[in-house]
Amino acid sequence: MKAAHRFSLSCKCNADEQIEQYKLEFRNGLMQAAEKAGLSMQIDLPRFFVLQGIEGEVNFATRETKLGELTIKSFDPKRIVSAALNLKRKLYDSVFEPQPFIDSLFTCYQEIVKKEKQGIGDVVSICQWYTDYVWSLQSKAFLQIQS
Repeated sequence: MKAAHRFSLSCKCNADEQIEQYKLEFRNGLMQAAEKAGLSMQIDLPRFFVLQGIEGEVNFATRETKLGELTIKSFDPKRIVSAALNLKRKLYDSVFEPQPFIDSLFTCYQEIVKKEKQGIGDVVSICQWYTDYVWSLQSKAFLQIQS
């Protein structure tokens, strides 16, 4: 009986070592893929962080990776880095054009003063202005009433 117990413990230790070895290899592969793509990444498995503000988590049991709000049905380092690059481009690489932004704010202001039968230069509520501006950013499909 003692021999069977030692064998069981030995197998468990070997399995634990193999899991740790696999996680180390995965971590190294993920770090290499990130470095190759020029992406800054901090890894503390099962969690990892890309740049500032993008958090990910690898679930080895379900073979999924959560990256921000995105779920990737894989834990392949190349796919994770590819998805992180796409998210980075979307969040950080867009160019801010101040004039279109200012124009859209002014258009919202004009609509508010027209609706309230006021004139240009009159004071409007910042809450109303902000709310109207946010609604103006929504797509037409979002604003359609579903029946």
